[in-house]
Amino acid sequence: MKKIILSALAVMLLASVSSAGDDIGTALKNGKFSVDARVFYFNRNFDTTIAAKDRESLTAGATVGYVSDDFNGFKIGATYLTSNSLDIIDRHRDRGTYNLSVADSTDINIVGEAYLQYNAEKLKIKVGRQILNTPLMSRDQARTLPTSYEAATIESSYIANTTIELGYVNSMTGFGSAEFDGFDKVENEWGDNGLAYLYVTNKSVDKLALRAQYVRPLSDDYKNAGVTTKVAVEDYKYFDLKYSLPFGKNTYFSANYAGNNYESLDDSMMLGAKVGTTLGMFNLYATYVQIFDNRWQNIEDEAMFTSWQQGYLTFGPSKGLGVAASFKPMKDLSVLTRVVNVSADDFSSNAVGTGKNYANDFTEFNIDSTYVFNDWSKVRVRFSDKDFTSAANDSGQLDVQDFRIMYYIYF
Repeated sequence: MKKIILSALAVMLLASVSSAGDDIGTALKNGKFSVDARVFYFNRNFDTTIAAKDRESLTAGATVGYVSDDFNGFKIGATYLTSNSLDIIDRHRDRGTYNLSVADSTDINIVGEAYLQYNAEKLKIKVGRQILNTPLMSRDQARTLPTSYEAATIESSYIANTTIELGYVNSMTGFGSAEFDGFDKVENEWGDNGLAYLYVTNKSVDKLALRAQYVRPLSDDYKNAGVTTKVAVEDYKYFDLKYSLPFGKNTYFSANYAGNNYESLDDSMMLGAKVGTTLGMFNLYATYVQIFDNRWQNIEDEAMFTSWQQGYLTFGPSKGLGVAASFKPMKDLSVLTRVVNVSADDFSSNAVGTGKNYANDFTEFNIDSTYVFNDWSKVRVRFSDKDFTSAANDSGQLDVQDFRIMYYIYF
């Protein structure tokens, strides 16, 4: 599929260039630059006397992007990603963890996006390094830099109130990837030939939004040190809905479903529900998530209602119940507080694990505040306290506190 899309785009681009004349130069000249820069302080402390487990980092980074103006339906775009230690804190306290630097604590500098895009009336084709916007694959910018993918996508909106997107993903970089300064093919999970996906959204019913995504490796196996090995997870499924209820203020109900078929093990399933409303100055919501039988394997964790600042380490069978409240005590200050309790359940008899996965047995409190200085800068402060149960502590899980300060400049 990738070769067909690239060939078609090359033919269209050559035809466009032959008749465009000075339009290309004008399109490039009228292109727009953007900068999303941030200074990021990260501190994670574990309740242990082993100081080497703790993490601390202070970096400055930016996403610097350029998108050309349109020329005969075509656009080109590029984004440079950089994250650099300020050398105020010993680099080795970071050790490449959490996407602030690479494994040997060196800086990150990479071309995160470089793509060609073609737009027709109700059709968009995009090929190259790009940031995706789907439930299972998105920018997931939990640290300094976003997640980017080497991909080819076709998006259609010919059906009223519906978008249909077909995609091929070859590799990724960023949070959730083994490579921070390069693109990772993730062969052990995606197989040797990457992933194909179908993503559909629909808003045909008033006040109801639907999304569904199906992702599947194009190869059932991969080669590891010359040995052919089967990919354990055969597919990734996701569906969600959000319905605006006809009472109260900003009252809504959301639900989602996700799951995997395993090659030789029991399948996994995740179900979630969320209800929210506004009372006075407070935006409130409560959510419940349950994972059944086996490990729910996803590509990123943003699709989960109860995966917050520190989130789950792995997604084993468990139940999670969370509540949250956000408010604005001042015009330019917003505050979000959340608490979630997650309790581990037993794996099924034919799963990736046995008994309980105690990484999913904790209570997490999170406060997340943002102050906006002006239309080009803001500061965000986040704190999370994650307390595991005594049974989880006995199994080796450590309570942990996580503190972050992020200063943003964007234009």
